[in-house]
Amino acid sequence: MLGAGEMGSRWTREIWQPFRDRMELAGLVDPNPAALDKAGDWLGLPLAARFADVREAFATVDANYCCVVTPPDHHREAVELACAHTMDILSEKPIADTLEACGAITRALQVAGVRMMVTQNYRYTRRILTLKQAIADLGAVNYAVARYASSWWPKRRGDAPSGGSAVPLASERARSGSRLTSCRLSALPLSKGYRNALIES
Repeated sequence: MLGAGEMGSRWTREIWQPFRDRMELAGLVDPNPAALDKAGDWLGLPLAARFADVREAFATVDANYCCVVTPPDHHREAVELACAHTMDILSEKPIADTLEACGAITRALQVAGVRMMVTQNYRYTRRILTLKQAIADLGAVNYAVARYASSWWPKRRGDAPSGGSAVPLASERARSGSRLTSCRLSALPLSKGYRNALIES
């Protein structure tokens, strides 16, 4: 598990819990000692399974797959390390912070033959599933508008990812709105043209 901060803790405490009878967390990585110890203590992980350095973790831990829940500008390194160890990947969105990094990730996956899934952690939460069912109960929908009003990034990490501009972040916010709309409407009998318009917007 790469990342033990606010989002990483949500994965370990909420998202992974229903599957703990079918999986074992082999290692935890975070450069922040306080976050690493807090999450490690909660999980009951031995000190030998806690790592501040991602390279040391990959060199030490024998795992079937890895989960990447780090800031986007660290995704490329994590994916390339996973590919070097032929380890499948489950990653938080976005793929990476720049188009260059996204391209490098794509090439690394193709060369290594490793599978990678990029997901939104809240897509299968109860509130989203309930909303999808409520919308489906309405019947055919001819028009839908979504407003992505979150402003969490400027409050927590500044206006731009480290080492990058605000443009990728603005694009990410725009895509989040279209993804959420298509996700919520996916159970409806939409025409193929309208569904494609949602996905491509």
